[in-house]
Amino acid sequence: MISHKSILLLACAPLFAQQYTISTIAGGGTAGVTLNNPISTAVDSAGNVYVGDWSGLIRKVWAGTTGVTAIAGTGVPGYSGDGGQATSAMLGKVSGIALDPAGNIYVTDVDNNRIRRLDATTGIIETVAGPAGVTLPSALALDSAGNVYFSTSWSHIQKLIAGSGAIETIAGRLRLVLEAMADPPWLLHSGILFLQRWGPTAIFISPTMKTPAFE
Repeated sequence: MISHKSILLLACAPLFAQQYTISTIAGGGTAGVTLNNPISTAVDSAGNVYVGDWSGLIRKVWAGTTGVTAIAGTGVPGYSGDGGQATSAMLGKVSGIALDPAGNIYVTDVDNNRIRRLDATTGIIETVAGPAGVTLPSALALDSAGNVYFSTSWSHIQKLIAGSGAIETIAGRLRLVLEAMADPPWLLHSGILFLQRWGPTAIFISPTMKTPAFE
């Protein structure tokens, strides 16, 4: 049985042979770590895995090792620390993680209705959106221009415009889709935002059209 307190690594070689190996890389005592509902993960270009859970911690699982480092949060859920070191800051439940090309980490702090950013160089954490205009943020993704897309209230997709801090709603009333999402929104090569629900329905949102297309 797969625990909801572990992070699993799925590897396939080759893809079309459908041969898979699943291993636990963190949680359940693996790597000396116990996780509390790790519902958000991201992977950087070096293969390091970033994990957020409901204890208000963000951990980095180092690629190729058993090393795990807490890079943000104190383990006590709450809100504090903007403008200081992320390891001394308090976060709520981390429900989404994404990295920009520079390795900076963006997270949805659902309990505090904020999108927060962890600087990869300085380790400083800051709020980049919310609490005004942000309600129960969950999944998020970034495009190549640094715009941040996130879902809120389980019924809207919003865009935090890079450089301005302005937030706009690009899709709304997608309640049935977002309630069934198992993964964060994905940004395709053309800048199209892709959402997929359980079942055969997929939704694409063009960067030039705010009306979702269903396929």
